[in-house]
Amino acid sequence: EQVLVKCMKELQATHDSHQTNLHVDQSVLKEKLIHDYLFLNRYSALEFAQYAEQYHIAFVNQYQVVCLMELEGFEQLRSRFQDEHGKLVHMSMLNVLNEIVHTYGSGEAIHDADARYLIILAFEDAVEPKVLEEKVRTNLNQVGKAMSTYFNVKVTFAVSSLQPNSLNMREQYK
Repeated sequence: EQVLVKCMKELQATHDSHQTNLHVDQSVLKEKLIHDYLFLNRYSALEFAQYAEQYHIAFVNQYQVVCLMELEGFEQLRSRFQDEHGKLVHMSMLNVLNEIVHTYGSGEAIHDADARYLIILAFEDAVEPKVLEEKVRTNLNQVGKAMSTYFNVKVTFAVSSLQPNSLNMREQYK
């Protein structure tokens, strides 16, 4: 009986480990899909929308705003994290950014370049411009506070116009 209990615990641990890997892999796939669409022009807008639905990317058929966030002091942050290649910093940033984005609505955050991150904020319905501006401001204020609190860095944002879906996301990024 003890052998069976031990085997059951080992199987459960293996299963939990695989579930965690699937979750991580899903977020990596989402980031790669968005990155390949925006920066490498690997997909047409319609192909991107189809793949995005397959990977459960929430913003595809929603109103969206694309925000570019740039960190001040990225090199110092990497030094503090003792992160030569920046992987730990990027994963930490993305965890915080995605948590905030999902707390205040839906969307995705991806890494753009060393000190730049892309935050795509999605909204269920068309809203009045003033209401939208307030929602975006609230979300980005929370991001700024989190970056200051957790990472001791300042951030700067650039915000696109509102679009009804992801078909114009490349233009929003420009």
